[in-house]
Amino acid sequence: MYDVVIAREACFLDKSISRGEVVSVHRDMVAAMSARDKLNKRKRAIHSESAFIAVHSENALRKGDIVEQLIEDYDREQRRAFCKRLMAAILSMELTGKPDRLADDAGFYLQQEGLTLDELRERYEQEVREEHQEHVLQQQEAAHLRARGYEAQKAIDMIRNEPCFSVPAVRGVQARGEFYLAQIPYPILAKLFVFDEEEAVPAELRAQRALNKKRAEDISEYMLANRDEYVLPALTASVDIAMAFEPFEGIPQLGMLHIPMSATMLINDGQHRRYAIELALKGDTTLQNETAPVQIHFDQGLKRSQQIFADINSKAVKPSSAINALYDHRNPYNAWIQKLLNGMPNIKKRIDFENATPGQRSYKLWSLVAFKKFVTLLTGVSERTIGLVDETRLHGIEGLVRQFLEECGKHLPQWAHMISGGIPAAGVREVMVIGHAVFLEALGIFGREALFAGTYLTPIDRDAKVIDPSRARWHSMQRLAAVETSKGDAMWENRCVVLGKMQKTTDGTKSTAATLLKIAGLSLPEDLAAVNARVEASQ
Repeated sequence: MYDVVIAREACFLDKSISRGEVVSVHRDMVAAMSARDKLNKRKRAIHSESAFIAVHSENALRKGDIVEQLIEDYDREQRRAFCKRLMAAILSMELTGKPDRLADDAGFYLQQEGLTLDELRERYEQEVREEHQEHVLQQQEAAHLRARGYEAQKAIDMIRNEPCFSVPAVRGVQARGEFYLAQIPYPILAKLFVFDEEEAVPAELRAQRALNKKRAEDISEYMLANRDEYVLPALTASVDIAMAFEPFEGIPQLGMLHIPMSATMLINDGQHRRYAIELALKGDTTLQNETAPVQIHFDQGLKRSQQIFADINSKAVKPSSAINALYDHRNPYNAWIQKLLNGMPNIKKRIDFENATPGQRSYKLWSLVAFKKFVTLLTGVSERTIGLVDETRLHGIEGLVRQFLEECGKHLPQWAHMISGGIPAAGVREVMVIGHAVFLEALGIFGREALFAGTYLTPIDRDAKVIDPSRARWHSMQRLAAVETSKGDAMWENRCVVLGKMQKTTDGTKSTAATLLKIAGLSLPEDLAAVNARVEASQ
């Protein structure tokens, strides 16, 4: 919309101005009306016969344009507004019980407008009655609001007259009921918000699961170990006594939440975080200046509190272990695995970083979790041992993993073709064993035994589980050429294949590794020999 001032009649004001000429253009109607009044004052125009008018235009206009049609539209709208006003005056006694002086001269105005009373009624009576009814309803609603506001203020005053905990909060609506989101200081959260911690209380009488103190301790340790970058999600709580919300002026959704100190403030979800905060405060007093977001609901009884807990936890989607591993940059083992894969782009392309198991039609072959397990089985480097390995040895181990997979490409039938994508991943999963997690992990066990059996340090050394890459014996890899990759081959039956389907169990993985070692002409360690004997006895 464009707001402009135009001349209602030809006149002279510093210069000659034509009827319908745009005198000025403005960004809003307030500015246009102000300019109009100034011009009319200069012209000394009678109010009812203003020489200049302020109007809206749907089209872009410039100063100097001639738009007489806007004058006609303006006059027509002014006439319509006056006729409605006149009709309202005539009906005033009926609708409001009060006379309107304009009705005293109704005959004169009807003659002036060229209308009869019947014509006026036909055109405007229904509209005037509807607008009046709407106005009455608005007045009633405003009165109800004032009454409700008065009652609410009385409730607030009553609550405030007793000891209460007051905190800034945001008011929201869910399921047609109000809730409040507040930032609760850690010391207050630990003192005022409670949970059902008595193990003797039956589950059916609690509103949450029993507290696992070890889990809470782990969260506390996480907070203290990552003092400047920890993150805690919001907690959910319920209060069993009516609360009072006092909105700030002009901001109805933001205000002060008053909770009586006599209320029970029960944690519905987040009891482990709440207890972890209590423990962390004992370890670092600077945490007392920090806050936890808490979503607060009015407690409607045990069943409602139990339902809140069930709804929150049943609908939560736990992220896959693969994507957790991908995103946890704080974990040095995960960071090292990422670095390792970046040095093997062809392998990295076949790793699924989001799912625990690649989909049936996925281009990926293995999950990140399965690849990590393979690396640990092959090298001994894990989340527990990586801190014991210096950078030089880690660099050597990275090279060993890359070479091991390259040797698989040279000697293991169809491996290189699979990695390059020459065989579709779906086809590999359908007819071969080599593209499955159980075989990859078995390769890790095989590689460690084939390359390092008898070469690593005694278990007395704390890092004995981590291989020394300089001691690898690569010649044994050549015998992998004798491996049959088909799922239907008898060498895999009751190992990684059961009744024609892949099976991933501890015994299945170990017996598959035992088969690879036998193909390579190597003796089996005791644990693999025992598993292999059980499998052979069952065939």
